[in-house]
Amino acid sequence: MTTTEIPSQRGSALPPLGPDSLTWHRFGDWRTALLISWSGTLQVMHPVIDAALVQHSTVFDDELARLARSAGPIIRALYDPSGAEPG
Repeated sequence: MTTTEIPSQRGSALPPLGPDSLTWHRFGDWRTALLISWSGTLQVMHPVIDAALVQHSTVFDDELARLARSAGPIIRALYDPSGAEPG
């Protein structure tokens, strides 16, 4: 029998995202916005997700406000090394 090593058991934490990471490079590229909008559209097209959004969310009432509320935390998660909440 073989065992699978769980990442939390490795003993070393993953390095934080930084200016040399692929995530910083790709997320900072304006063309990533095309990919993000494409993947978001595909997710909303799924019948179960669409039904949940219609029943429990106001995302279709004001799309730009939803984008503005979501963009800040996503950008902070990538580029703020302290992970501090805005105050």
